[in-house]
Amino acid sequence: MPEPKVQSSDKCFSQDDAGGSCGKGYPHSKAPESKGKPAGQHVEIETSRGKVTLDVDELVPKRLGMISKPGRLILEYEVPTRGIRAHHCMDVKVSSHADDTDAWARSEVQRLLVAHHLWLSRVDDQQLLRFLQKIQSAKHKTLSPSSADSENKHVSKPFSSVLSEAEAKEMVTLVLGKRVSLGLPSEWLQAWSFEGDALQSCPYGVRQAEGGPCGIVAPVQAFLLGSLIDSHVPPSDATPEQCQSALRDAMTDCLYQCAGINDRGKAQCAKVRVLVPPASLDRTVAAKRLLRGPEGCTVMEFADWTSLRAAWDMEPLSTAYFHNGTDPDNHSAGVILFLYSALATRGVTQVRSDADVPDEVVMIAAHGYCSQEAVNLLLTGFATSNVFNDSKRLGSETSGESLLLRGVQQRPKVGFLSLFEAFGSLEVGSFFKDPTWPVWVIHAESHYSVLFAGPKDRVEAGQTELPEDGAVTDVWYYDPLGRQDEEKRITIKPAALAVKPDEDDLETNGMIAKCIRTRWGEMADLDWNGAEPIY
Repeated sequence: MPEPKVQSSDKCFSQDDAGGSCGKGYPHSKAPESKGKPAGQHVEIETSRGKVTLDVDELVPKRLGMISKPGRLILEYEVPTRGIRAHHCMDVKVSSHADDTDAWARSEVQRLLVAHHLWLSRVDDQQLLRFLQKIQSAKHKTLSPSSADSENKHVSKPFSSVLSEAEAKEMVTLVLGKRVSLGLPSEWLQAWSFEGDALQSCPYGVRQAEGGPCGIVAPVQAFLLGSLIDSHVPPSDATPEQCQSALRDAMTDCLYQCAGINDRGKAQCAKVRVLVPPASLDRTVAAKRLLRGPEGCTVMEFADWTSLRAAWDMEPLSTAYFHNGTDPDNHSAGVILFLYSALATRGVTQVRSDADVPDEVVMIAAHGYCSQEAVNLLLTGFATSNVFNDSKRLGSETSGESLLLRGVQQRPKVGFLSLFEAFGSLEVGSFFKDPTWPVWVIHAESHYSVLFAGPKDRVEAGQTELPEDGAVTDVWYYDPLGRQDEEKRITIKPAALAVKPDEDDLETNGMIAKCIRTRWGEMADLDWNGAEPIY
């Protein structure tokens, strides 16, 4: 078994007599030879195909992970003979003392080996010990001084009220426009969680369950990466706790930006409105109802950044927004709730006035994909319709037949690059190309993903400025929908090509490469460093 890496998990579960659990299966790799552990002992697991009884020797351990809240150790295993790969969960009694890591870990290993002996019979004891030591050490580390992981005595209680029917109707009309009777596609049902397939290579990777909500997931992923970089944490080396903390930081930053606040230290008395489903409804029922609109939701109003940041880890937000480690993706509407919270915070009237054509603007356009206004709202706090700098006016203002086209008004934290600029269909301004953080949302055809810079030496030095123009630069590409099992590092050498890239050569000039070259130049040489290019 390879050295385990500290991870979190969002898989479904099965049961055994020690109270553990694991997830629905799918085919994977060939099992290694048995190490002579006792045969003839059986475990029963619950899969999507029903209950399955297995001989313990059929279980092949793959990786260890951790759900820090409520404190569960995850053993990812596969059963090659049955085409199953799943997780088994074990409750861990995490110590509250930072100075007894070794003694606690040794004691906990012995307890787990007794309580879960069948599941752990093929896991090396020393690897389990080292993993628990990492967990205990990570528990006592904070992401940054501003992180809400540390105790804060000045957290204020939010004001709560029920969303009015009139506002709920206005919001769902703004989201869906003329398609309001159809509701959102079911693919939008998902909670916020991390991608299990990417935990080894991309621990920072947020999971997008199905196609559709990428225009919401990618901006939050980008803010998560920016939060890590801003806290001098190389994303590739981030622990699960740091990534979980950065996710909540990102969600808080996005919503406070919608309230007109870009600086955490100034986020005082700025009202952020966060929606949660009616408490009387079952989680699954509430999620499906949100596809039709936010009617009946409770609105929680937060007056400062710290209070909202802390609230993500408490009821009701923790249950409404984040994956609980057991339910299928479509049992939650965390992503939908986040979109509605952004709209509620900015205000329906203000969102409409941000756009070029207020009466026609929608957040979800054709085929269930986000409009530019929805993406810009999360990236900049303004639901403008364009990605160029400032504003432009078409026609003569004095004639009364002009149209004001609104773009990006200032340099944002997170940037934006588009394949449509490579095709000459639009202009991405310098504000989006040179953001405060070296992080960009990538728009390639109908899908949004993320690109970021920040190698270890730059991050550890506390420098989050953009790479210098003309310098050789490493960037990383991540697609929340891509189920990435490898980190994709791209070395960019500006002006290094002798010949202009072939438009039709997808291997060297695919969609992502074209997007990158809109920022680093058409003659930039791109090296994927052995990773499979995204075409």
